[in-house]
Amino acid sequence: MRAFIYTGGSVYAQGITEHPKGEDLKIAADSGIYTARALGDEPDVFIGDLDSANEAEIPKGVEVVHLKPEKDLTDTHAAVELAIAKGADEIIIIGGIGTRLDHTLSSLAILEDLYLSVNYALGQNGFPTRTLEEIRRFVGNGVKKLIARALPADATDADRASVYESFSAHYAAHCADHTCAYGGIESLLKALREKGFVLGVVSNKDDYAVQSLCRDYFDGMLDVAVGACEGMPKKPAPDMVQKALDALGVSAEEAIYVGDSEVDVATACNVGMDCISVTWG
Repeated sequence: MRAFIYTGGSVYAQGITEHPKGEDLKIAADSGIYTARALGDEPDVFIGDLDSANEAEIPKGVEVVHLKPEKDLTDTHAAVELAIAKGADEIIIIGGIGTRLDHTLSSLAILEDLYLSVNYALGQNGFPTRTLEEIRRFVGNGVKKLIARALPADATDADRASVYESFSAHYAAHCADHTCAYGGIESLLKALREKGFVLGVVSNKDDYAVQSLCRDYFDGMLDVAVGACEGMPKKPAPDMVQKALDALGVSAEEAIYVGDSEVDVATACNVGMDCISVTWG
């Protein structure tokens, strides 16, 4: 039996040469539900921790396999294991170019500061620290999700709240200690502005950090910056991007979304924007 696994990568970069038939097993790995929808397909099974997908958007009748957010494997890896368990002897991954793109951070190299602040907060609250590579795997869905992933599986809501508070205080003071713009980004932004483009940043990082970093590194180069705040759903929900579009005075059809993660691909799909995905960072 063949299994098709839809993931959150770029189907346009990959190109599609095989299409599922009636007897094939179709599995959506978290934000891959949006990839399947974009291709006009409906999966038989959804598997994921719902960090990049909205359960309400999973079609009725689709089998749902919930994964814990603190899992040790990616949604795609879990989907492969599920396909094998269901008897697949051939697996085709759709949207697999740049798998786990949230392992990169584009425009600003901020991972080191996140890593140091998370470990400070964990240590302050008596929890074991994490490696840089672990923090790299945990980023992409906002600070609270980062904290939840960094904590042990048996951490309580009170633990998560306390670590988040410690992180926020430390990161607010140290978010730019090791951060720098990637080579070529400043000249790119300046060139785009000279050509008349309006530019904005939308990030799942807390708004105080987004405003501070944009001010320190891209002062005068951006027209709007939107970070996470209470009461507004984070990406991949379209709300934050729509807020930026409204501030810029442009429609989704007139804009292009640039991102480096599966979450970004899903966000662009939800807003109805063309998306450029980078695989570096």
